[in-house]
Amino acid sequence: MRATQQALRLLDGQTCRARIAQHDGWVNAFVRTVGEAKTSAQGKGRLAGWPVAVKDSICTKDMATGCASRMLAGFEPGYDATVVRLLRAAGADVLGKTNCDEFGMGCLDERP
Repeated sequence: MRATQQALRLLDGQTCRARIAQHDGWVNAFVRTVGEAKTSAQGKGRLAGWPVAVKDSICTKDMATGCASRMLAGFEPGYDATVVRLLRAAGADVLGKTNCDEFGMGCLDERP
């Protein structure tokens, strides 16, 4: 068995979802998760079954995109961003949206 196949067995989507549910309460890495795989190419493609997460600033048609902003709370885009579309076409399992600074801009706190 190749190393990538072994890694995939250890990092399947259901295992990752269970670990997210177990630890995310105190890690706070995810703002929302998907209960099951929603790919158009399940079982096919170079990334078949590989779990991935996307930042909350990247549009997904099956999950709200809030960019960590109250202004966009509840915004549900009707389309997938190109990167998400390509990941799903390659068979990747999108687990959910990860936390980010508002609009993904980060903060700079330098004081003279």
